[in-house]
Amino acid sequence: MIHALPDGGYTISSNKVWMPGVYDTPKTARWAFQFSPEELASLCEKVFDVTSDDGRLITAADLLDVA
Repeated sequence: MIHALPDGGYTISSNKVWMPGVYDTPKTARWAFQFSPEELASLCEKVFDVTSDDGRLITAADLLDVA
């Protein structure tokens, strides 16, 4: 399932388990289902650094880098 967040972005869940990442569009979120939780977690670490203000939503271009 794809879930819209109140402040923008989309998250995904599969079999009642939240998957890593916050995505910029519903289309990007749908595409993220093609990746393993480990791949998405690794991508999250690269895109969203919680120790800085550089975090952003995951885009389709980010998923292309994983593919």
